[in-house]
Amino acid sequence: MFGRVQLVRKTQARQGHAPRARKNRKTPQKPRKLLNVTEDADLGYRLARDGYSSGVIGPPTWEEAPITLGAWLNQRTRWIKGHMQTWLVLMRDPIRTAREMGLGAFASMQLMLATGVIAAFAHGPLAFILLIAALSPYDLLGREDFILALCGYSVAIFAALTACALSNTLSHARAALTMPFYWPLSTIAACRALVELVFRPHHWSKTAHGVSPRRSMPNRRTMALNQRSDASSFRIASTSPSL
Repeated sequence: MFGRVQLVRKTQARQGHAPRARKNRKTPQKPRKLLNVTEDADLGYRLARDGYSSGVIGPPTWEEAPITLGAWLNQRTRWIKGHMQTWLVLMRDPIRTAREMGLGAFASMQLMLATGVIAAFAHGPLAFILLIAALSPYDLLGREDFILALCGYSVAIFAALTACALSNTLSHARAALTMPFYWPLSTIAACRALVELVFRPHHWSKTAHGVSPRRSMPNRRTMALNQRSDASSFRIASTSPSL
């Protein structure tokens, strides 16, 4: 969605974008030393501030997922810490950032980065409050509070199940249905990220690869959908400023 309306977002890899940005400049630039531990977010918004946009490649990405809680927490800790680092850098001069990105891109940055970090900190406490209120003999929360929480979780689960159906990956339905139990764990990662941001801002908790079971190739229908998605994405992406 962000790609189709030309709003800025995080890139998913730096190798495919940075050379293009550097080649399109009039004068050679000294490469920046990336100290952000979530380089995709850092690079995506750097490109946006320079007037570039990036495209979206359709799923599947074949990215290997962590298979243990410890590996998952390390990965999410690094991601959230990097997102906080990126947001703090961008907000050192918000007026300049908004002027360079444009108001629409600046708003999408706040939507993706700021609210994402806030949600990571909020999921755990909110789930704890709901659980205590549900088990308590006292009316700690009103009926409308539980309805609101149920609607919020239901909408997210429905969106995830819809994505599974459209991508013909119904095997992921179990993960979609258990998201309310998974989200509170992000609060643990967020707290660790905050501590590391203060004491170890550039520490990189690298994710081990080659440990997940090998997945089979997608079927023909999924491949066809991906090809159409990729073609439409690249038609609207990679626009560079006039030099």
